[in-house]
Amino acid sequence: MAHDVAALFALLEVLIENVEDHGVNHEIVESTTKLLSTSKNLISHLQASVAKYEDLPTASQRVWMRTMGGAEELVRRRGQLRENIDSFSVLNKNITR
Repeated sequence: MAHDVAALFALLEVLIENVEDHGVNHEIVESTTKLLSTSKNLISHLQASVAKYEDLPTASQRVWMRTMGGAEELVRRRGQLRENIDSFSVLNKNITR
């Protein structure tokens, strides 16, 4: 998952540069702002989940993964992260055309 987070941040940096360089229209800027907001929320939730998990003792981490749906939550967050990467990639392609 760390790889996906790093990929999203790198893509966001490229996207911001391309928005500035290509003088995009107002609609694209609005779309970019909405996607950035969604990504920030996702990253915030992801960081909170990881921090809670890392604060637990090892035995508690195992119990949490089994009983609290931890694995399912992480899979869901990873899916959301990848969706954001895909959306930003499409937006970046549209901007640089």
